[in-house]
Amino acid sequence: MTPAIKAALRGLGMLALALFGLGAIFTLLPMPGRIRHTAPVQTFTTLIVIWLSFRMINKSEQPGQTSWIAVNAIVLAIGLGALVLLPDWSGVIAAAAFVPFVAMPYGFGLLAQRATDADRRRRAAFYLRLASCFHPSKSMRFGAAFMRAYALGPIEKKVAAFGALARTATPEQVRLINVWTALARNDWTSVLDQSGGDPALDMVALAHLGRLDEMVSAYVSLSWLRGAELHRVRLYVLAFSGRVDAVRSLLNRELRSLGRDRKAYWSALAASAAGADDAASRRTLARYAETSTDETFRLAAQRVLAAGAPRQATALSAASLTTIAAIEEAVGTIPKN
Repeated sequence: MTPAIKAALRGLGMLALALFGLGAIFTLLPMPGRIRHTAPVQTFTTLIVIWLSFRMINKSEQPGQTSWIAVNAIVLAIGLGALVLLPDWSGVIAAAAFVPFVAMPYGFGLLAQRATDADRRRRAAFYLRLASCFHPSKSMRFGAAFMRAYALGPIEKKVAAFGALARTATPEQVRLINVWTALARNDWTSVLDQSGGDPALDMVALAHLGRLDEMVSAYVSLSWLRGAELHRVRLYVLAFSGRVDAVRSLLNRELRSLGRDRKAYWSALAASAAGADDAASRRTLARYAETSTDETFRLAAQRVLAAGAPRQATALSAASLTTIAAIEEAVGTIPKN
């Protein structure tokens, strides 16, 4: 399916969602002669919005979530006030506050996270920009600008955009910018130096630096991860330790949403670490390395290709091998004796 067709289908999906929302609101509107009939529906809708807002407040416990707490608290107050003062219109009022200020930015944020997990950074930047339109807090605007910067193709353009962001960023945001500037340049020593002890960042940096036992140790400390984040760190361990079958299993199942170019990269890297002569995966990666507009990806791909003959992964300790075998079992592949 071409990108144009995918974009058209996404647009139709968003239009259908908008029409559904409008239809729901008009259904809730108390028309003349229907006020008695719609009052229970209005009350039920208001109570649902109040419950959702309360749930969102409880979930917004991380740093930088103050604006989300404030918005949901306001929506909750509007719902309670409408329920008391205008019960026949309470559902419409509560929904009109909840949908644009909570549901829309939250939904676009989830879409952005899914796009980020799939390494589709331009799409993630687009969704974050939409989210920031409905929820223009400082943290949301920074996140959207940050992803727009990283989605740029040339490395120096990314670095320049990050530098512009850093001028008005908080100290924590500056640290994040510095780390991702190093990531954009494939400078793994700098990533390790500036990670601030972040186990996930340490892990990927150690992997690229060939310190595989330390990488596996970092993975063990991240065993509490779930979902896409867990699958991603498992991919690092399996690829850099040369577990070709397990990498293929992850890419075809849990990480199937990854772009084809990223799948080609990890497949070729795993084959190289295993000492396997996988000419097909190298040819595929070479094609993407030539056509990709993302210079960071091209640089990483060229380093894998420049290795020439496949190389065997560094010898691993018994503890690391046990951990890797457990990961292989978890992703549905049986370790070879």
